[in-house]
Amino acid sequence: MYDTIPKEFLIQDGKKLIDFKIKTFNGYKKSEIVSELEKNILSGNIEKSILWLTELHCSGYITLISNKLLLFYLKHINKANLNIIPILLRFITQVKHKIKNNDPLSLRNDQFLRNNFHNIICILTFSPKYKLIKLPAIKPEFFNMKNNENRILSPNLDGINPFIKNADDKNIIIPLAEILENIKNPGLSKSIENAVFWLNWILIYEKNFHNGYIMCTTRTQTDVNSKFSNDFTWILWDIFFKYSDNPYLPDLFTLYKDDFKKANKRQKIDIILMALLIIIDPLPKIKDTELISPEHYRTKTKITANINYQYLDISNNRASDQSKLYNNNLKKLYSPLFSTEKFPNNNIDIVLEKYDKKKPKEKNEKKEKNIDIDKIYNDVDKVRLIKPIIKNDLNRVEYKEQPVKQKEHPYKHKEPQKKTTPFIFKPKFSINKEIANFEINTNC
Repeated sequence: MYDTIPKEFLIQDGKKLIDFKIKTFNGYKKSEIVSELEKNILSGNIEKSILWLTELHCSGYITLISNKLLLFYLKHINKANLNIIPILLRFITQVKHKIKNNDPLSLRNDQFLRNNFHNIICILTFSPKYKLIKLPAIKPEFFNMKNNENRILSPNLDGINPFIKNADDKNIIIPLAEILENIKNPGLSKSIENAVFWLNWILIYEKNFHNGYIMCTTRTQTDVNSKFSNDFTWILWDIFFKYSDNPYLPDLFTLYKDDFKKANKRQKIDIILMALLIIIDPLPKIKDTELISPEHYRTKTKITANINYQYLDISNNRASDQSKLYNNNLKKLYSPLFSTEKFPNNNIDIVLEKYDKKKPKEKNEKKEKNIDIDKIYNDVDKVRLIKPIIKNDLNRVEYKEQPVKQKEHPYKHKEPQKKTTPFIFKPKFSINKEIANFEINTNC
């Protein structure tokens, strides 16, 4: 069976899930380990990323890991590597299925999760980075629409009319119309900034005047609790799908609907921000014919094939040794991730000779994205570990990752200058008059 792990690699500590409520497998604060994991993924330190992910997995934080990996992708990678979206969606779906049918601590000994958690970590760590746009601050005076006249671009509300229904809050009509205007005309100056401004305007209005939830007309959504089908964000998704055929929008929408409820709605706003980003401002146009480079692909496969050794080290290390490791003494106190001093028969280079033959060749011709997600995703499923003979008397061969050249900080992307389309504001447009005279589309 694929999920079965050789018994010498099993974690059997007799602890219960409540024992890991605050502290991890080796007694660290959960929040500190999560922070360390995010920091090392961002800096590209694959060895420490693998280490801290293993620590969290050994503590039974299955749902936490899945959520944090998704949030990390949205905040720090997003449009820099869109190929990750379907991989994350598929993995999160499979994790939810496993959690539904198993105790979280028993899943520490699930080979599928071990392999694929670290497969995702490698992809995120090796991927180029791009910082997601943040929600801007909204001054109190901007909630008086008369103070927003110089910001409003829509000449009228005709465009938003088909999306509005009888029970929708009239105070969000103008902000929605402005988001729509910037989606329809992405060449306008600061289109993404304007759209995000109005999005946050609605969110703050919702928080301060509607106790965190604006009740609109019911718009039934599959896989969403019916009591949340009157959320205003479904109007946004209707607009997105009307004016964009971006192939990644359906997967983002599925991730947005997953476990949708009032308590976690604010966290899911990052998905809406990313949707706006890839619709309005898809630059820089990064050539994404490869998920990761061939060199990183080989490293990822090596890590996945050896991952049970990392769990064995975590399980056997004393808390005092791990504490020293946590204090930046990794090289002196911790054996390499793929040490053959402990595992002499683990010659992964021989195992991976076949991957050298399949190493992709560079092509000069430009071609459209054509990537088989299933093939990439299931590569790790083909890994079968041969039960090793553990010895301690042989020389160690240290694992050395191929250095990644980074001339600039991952966030320092030079945004190309946009061509500004001049817009002449029409002073005859009266906000109050438009709202008062706004007619609901009764055909919706």
